[in-house]
Order: sequence, then C-alpha cells, then structure tokens
Amino acid sequence: MDDYKEIYGDTVYSDILDSITDNGKKQIKSGSDTIIFDALDNYFEPFDLKDKYYYEENQVPLDYESIINLFDQLQGSRILD
Repeated sequence: MDDYKEIYGDTVYSDILDSITDNGKKQIKSGSDTIIFDALDNYFEPFDLKDKYYYEENQVPLDYESIINLFDQLQGSRILD
C-alpha cells in the first residue's frame, strides 16, 4: 500500500471507497473492502468457485483438481514481487 500512497497520497483507500460508494450514497458489497485492501497491500486472495460449478449435472469440462491446486498455490501470494 505504500507504493499507492506515494503515488496517490495518504487518502488512497478512502478515495477508492468514496468512488465505489458514490461518496457514501451506495453500500459497498460485503467483503469488497477486504479485496481492495488486500490488493493495495500486494496480497492475492483468489475467489472460491461457487458450489454450482461442482455439480456434475452441469457437465462443465473443468479439471477441479487442477483448479483447487492452483487456488492453494496462489492463496496468500504476492501480486507483484
């Protein structure tokens, strides 16, 4: 987050939230602030696949084992080195 603060100033986080919420007129989606904070802190947290993607009747040709392995590898990693 220090890099963003250097470029955009100390209010970068509140500026982003003000932009997303139209200066407080709208609610921010639950968890969105955490995602923003993680990104600003150079921390990657992949999204979980929704349960509907795991159902076999969808017949979606996804290699779930590879997806889960990739999720595990990326969780908590740095976005930029």
